[in-house]
Amino acid sequence: MTPFKSGTPLYPPHGHALQYLKGVASSLNSTGRIYLSHEVKQATFDSHSPLPWTLHLYDRSRTRKDPVIRQYHHLIVASGPNHYPYIPSWLGRQEWLDAAPTRRSVTHSIWYREPEKYTGHIVIVVGAAASGTDIATQVLPYAKEASAVFLSRRYTV
Repeated sequence: MTPFKSGTPLYPPHGHALQYLKGVASSLNSTGRIYLSHEVKQATFDSHSPLPWTLHLYDRSRTRKDPVIRQYHHLIVASGPNHYPYIPSWLGRQEWLDAAPTRRSVTHSIWYREPEKYTGHIVIVVGAAASGTDIATQVLPYAKEASAVFLSRRYTV
């Protein structure tokens, strides 16, 4: 296993993890076998085939939507624990959103992509686990000011 570079934080943010994965893929000469921006539309299994898994993939980076069909020995689904994100509702939520035109809807971390979206805003991130901490750290330079990013966590004794 390839170790992280010296000085990498114990819980590396997304940027460190991405660089690490790119380095591992490059060192294993496997970058040609990694497909980004592809969506699995169908997966079928045929136990009589030497490559039993057939995947119908769509390349989201192309305008032509013809499926790419590939076959594999194994299929591993690693969609993570946030596949069905939970956003609680609370009394007054819609009134709060409607009270200021610059307020955005409440967003789950599964839909977070880039910190620039929060430029000049006051932000609260609820949840101080890895994703919440990463997001708060990334948003900080873009927020209204340094004291405009809040990280909330549950405290239990």
